[in-house]
Amino acid sequence: MKISLIIPACNEERRIGKTLEKAKQFKGVDEIVVVSNGSDRTAEITRSFGKKDRRIKLVDFKTPLGKGGAVIEGLKKARFNAIIYDADGSTPLSEIEKVKKKLDEGFDFVIGSRNLQSSKTKRSLAREINSRFFSSLVRLVLSVPYRDTQCGFKALNKKTAKLLAKKTTYKGWTWDLNAILVAKKNNLKIIEIPVEWKHESTDNWRGFKKLQLLKMLYELLEMKVNLN
Repeated sequence: MKISLIIPACNEERRIGKTLEKAKQFKGVDEIVVVSNGSDRTAEITRSFGKKDRRIKLVDFKTPLGKGGAVIEGLKKARFNAIIYDADGSTPLSEIEKVKKKLDEGFDFVIGSRNLQSSKTKRSLAREINSRFFSSLVRLVLSVPYRDTQCGFKALNKKTAKLLAKKTTYKGWTWDLNAILVAKKNNLKIIEIPVEWKHESTDNWRGFKKLQLLKMLYELLEMKVNLN
């Protein structure tokens, strides 16, 4: 099974090199698509890695696309089954084998989860509480059974990747919810599995403002209205 690793990267110059260094040594990936969208040296660093490893491809935007917007652009470029992967490398690359196995078993969409009983996570108490609160709210409002819709580690077969690139419309942090709802509407086989995940401190996360949280809540309610 061939895999495209999709890495949305907004101003990730401090960490993208470390993540790409690990990814290029991992033999289970056939293509690495970095979607740089920002004003720092992320694109320059990625381009340098690409000169040494032909698997590494750069999609370069000079302005932020939003998390979802960057994922959508990456899925458009992916040639194989796609794995969405955070630029900070919070999930070990070894977890790829878990989701590949589920794709092999016939699932269309594999959700990596930090909130299942056998998930192995390292994060602050505040992050733990926030994650579980939002996941509970999502289950209540959208009636979806998944414990962690927002984890940045997800796998899609090629058909699903192309469908979501075309049909998802939310460009920010709620893209994951949008993707799950589109997949459910199209009767795709979805499974949530426990993964290992370690919080990496980031300036980007510190920039996550209350306004963005309010926007997520608004979009969550908007999705609920659209379901009816």
